[in-house]
Amino acid sequence: MLASALNEQGGGASLRLAGKKFPPPNPLHFLPAHASLIFLIILLFSDMIKNMEKEPAIQNNPESDADSLENKEQESLERELSDPLIKEQLKRITIFGSFSEPNEEESEKLKRLGKSLAEQNLTILVGGNYGYLKEAATGAVENDGRVIVVGTTAGKEKGWATENIRGRLRGVYYEGGYPAKKQGLFHESVGAYVVLPSQTLGTYTELVEAVDKMASFDTYLDRFPQPVIFVGDFWKEKFEQEIKPRIKERVLEHIYFVENEKGVIDVLSKYAKLKREYEQK
Repeated sequence: MLASALNEQGGGASLRLAGKKFPPPNPLHFLPAHASLIFLIILLFSDMIKNMEKEPAIQNNPESDADSLENKEQESLERELSDPLIKEQLKRITIFGSFSEPNEEESEKLKRLGKSLAEQNLTILVGGNYGYLKEAATGAVENDGRVIVVGTTAGKEKGWATENIRGRLRGVYYEGGYPAKKQGLFHESVGAYVVLPSQTLGTYTELVEAVDKMASFDTYLDRFPQPVIFVGDFWKEKFEQEIKPRIKERVLEHIYFVENEKGVIDVLSKYAKLKREYEQK
């Protein structure tokens, strides 16, 4: 019988079968089976780790992440839609407006204006970093734009200096009073003037001077005009009553009233093309 054929010899069991004696089985003979089992366990453990890696350990805010991605895609699209001709031909834009504080809705509109001008790689000139002008400047600076705050040395000595942000915001100061300051605001490199709402006489005199410069100087010397762009209807009634009757049609055609920042960019794009054609004549 097979059961009676097993003998204990030297700690190992020999097998006698059909009168023949066989050596005890070697434990190493079982290694392939053990190795297969171990390999299977490793594979299962590896798959578990991979599945864990595919799922984020902590999901902070999926909706916020989606919004962030959408905002980045929108910003990239807006950059692609910028018109390089605007920067090439117009270079700088002067903004006139009130030092008074805008409400929240107006503030957002002003920041969008600054952002839109920054996206066109334009340098913005303002006569102060307060109120409406500050909000437009902030919109530009926050979107990698460049803003120059034009002031006077006398004002700087009074403490009206601009804190410089390298490559984004800086103050430029002219010797003397307001007449000196106008050298910067009406610099020959300015491609257009943008007028914001304001109750002040200062803004009114600036916009009148921008129109008068075009009416009594540029057109007579056959210089390419710098358009005056009013944002919103704040100045419309006053313009119709006090300015329009005093200017000629050839000047009037370079004055615009637009609703928002998109209207401003549309006018700038138009004048960039016109200026290039003018220079190619």
